[in-house]
Amino acid sequence: MANVHRLHPAIGAPALGGADAAAFLETIAIANTAKAYAIALRALTAELGEQTPLADLEGEAGADQVAAWFTGRWGSAAAATFNAHLDALGSACAWWRDQHWLTGDPLPHPPPGAHRRPYPRTVSR
Repeated sequence: MANVHRLHPAIGAPALGGADAAAFLETIAIANTAKAYAIALRALTAELGEQTPLADLEGEAGADQVAAWFTGRWGSAAAATFNAHLDALGSACAWWRDQHWLTGDPLPHPPPGAHRRPYPRTVSR
């Protein structure tokens, strides 16, 4: 199977540390959601580095790196926490695509170990 590689990041595309996280977070109306999303974005930036081009998140290698980091970071978290952080990354990537800073999805399919988790059933109700 042939692979397609982007040779240059999109013109004007910021690095991960300058990917206008504040502007993205301003689009989220619920304060607690914005706070949780900010945690996930800060953690991703801390892991990959502020100067990492957004384009590095794309492709199989980028998706594998993000998935490995994500499952290592939140793999043992409760379903609600895990899903919230996964949603944060998916939402940020969608916003970056809307800005034309990404051409694809770093998480095109649930990466191994990084798919939404079901909430545990409770019988205490």
